[in-house]
Amino acid sequence: MHDTPLDFSGAPLSHQKAIVRTFYQDMWNRGDTSLVPGIFHPDFTFRGSLDQVFGKLRFHGVHRKELLGVPPTGRHVWWYGAPVFTFEDGLVRDLWVLGDVHGLLQRLRGES
Repeated sequence: MHDTPLDFSGAPLSHQKAIVRTFYQDMWNRGDTSLVPGIFHPDFTFRGSLDQVFGKLRFHGVHRKELLGVPPTGRHVWWYGAPVFTFEDGLVRDLWVLGDVHGLLQRLRGES
């Protein structure tokens, strides 16, 4: 399954949504950890509820290294998830992600 990437360039975003976009496009996709202080609150945790932004995501890539105990297969695999970012003082204070790990394991093993 190949989803067409959405183009939101030029779309006005709230401060919180802009931070979530930076989290995925710049920090996550590019591995730019220098962005951490501008994204995460100093008392960051991985769960919570206050001022929140919800997302729907699809990670995908080629399985080149061992993952979840499955040796590399060279397969194109994907994983769906739904993150909830909670903000405090304008920075991400908390992150909770619900993901389809079972579906990812099936794709890694070639079962779907």
